[in-house]
Amino acid sequence: MEHDLQYLRDMATIAMTDHSSRTKGQLEAFEGFVLGNTTRYPRKKPRDITVNGRKVSRETEAVSCWSTHYSVLPMPPIDRVDYQNCSWRRAIMELDEAEQSWLLYCYGKELKFSHQTAITAYVWSEMQERIKGRRVSKKVKERLRALVWLAVQDYTMNKDGYYYQSELAELVGVTAKNWNNNYKN
Repeated sequence: MEHDLQYLRDMATIAMTDHSSRTKGQLEAFEGFVLGNTTRYPRKKPRDITVNGRKVSRETEAVSCWSTHYSVLPMPPIDRVDYQNCSWRRAIMELDEAEQSWLLYCYGKELKFSHQTAITAYVWSEMQERIKGRRVSKKVKERLRALVWLAVQDYTMNKDGYYYQSELAELVGVTAKNWNNNYKN
């Protein structure tokens, strides 16, 4: 199950990544270009060679090579990786607003405020369903809201989602004992 989830995360990340700004490396940039002007045979008239043990100077002509055209192929309108992953992008764009915002925010690197608010509203509505019927003070609810907002913002930095309990208590602004009694579960 975890392997399948990791596969889905990886594919969503690849599908939502913008590949259009990718630049070529040094070797890839020269690929397809013909050498335009050669200086292998410079314009030196005398050239000393040895024939049968004797040194002979011979006249040489300069050889220059000019390219008549570049053999660079035009860039395709869509990258191969983008084309392979367009079905994933289409599927992500057909999801509900909260799910789509989650994938775009966490895996597509679209750190828009609208995505944060959509995710936070969804998580908070789910949280209210879970605490329905329990006695929860206003102060605890405000801290839970802050924790939901913090979790949404911080997920992109820490995709594993593992925190120490003391770190969470500190981020929300409560003591470790208070965290264990009221917020842990």
